[in-house]
Amino acid sequence: MSEEIDALNDAIRLNREKLLENILAYLKIDEINEDDFQNLVGLIKNEDDLRFKYTKALESQEVIEHVLKNKLL
Repeated sequence: MSEEIDALNDAIRLNREKLLENILAYLKIDEINEDDFQNLVGLIKNEDDLRFKYTKALESQEVIEHVLKNKLL
C-alpha cells in the first residue's frame, strides 16, 4: 500500500482506539485486558462499516430525490 493509505488506516485505527478510551474513561473503567480492548475496537469497526454504508445510501437517496424534485435529468 502507499504511504498515504497506510497513514489514513493508522489514523482511523487510532481514532477508534481513542473513542473506546473515551468511553471507558466516561464509564470510569481504568483498565481492561488487551483481548477485550481489541474485541471492543472490532465492534466499533463493524459499526463504522455499517454506518458508512448507511451514509452512502442516504447520500444516494438524497441525490435521487433532488433530481426527481427538480427534474434535472
